[in-house]
Amino acid sequence: MTVRQRFAWAAAVAVLLALLGFVATASRPDDAVPLAPSIGQTVACKQAMREQLRAAIESGAEGTRPPACAGLDDETLRRLAGEVMSEGITR
Repeated sequence: MTVRQRFAWAAAVAVLLALLGFVATASRPDDAVPLAPSIGQTVACKQAMREQLRAAIESGAEGTRPPACAGLDDETLRRLAGEVMSEGITR
């Protein structure tokens, strides 16, 4: 792995960690019951995360919470981010 590739992966990890940090700081009322996200929404969110990862690796661009991920609960976002990181950008 070249230095550039290592830097790109580090940037991608930083992007996803920033996304998770943003999610962790978001608050919702304690009595709120999260609704189960739709399969289509989770697929769209995961694809958006994958595209951000690819952009971060290629250009070092920083990402934000993708609009496709709006409304997803913290647990789902963490799971999707973990899946994207474990899969890499092979898809």
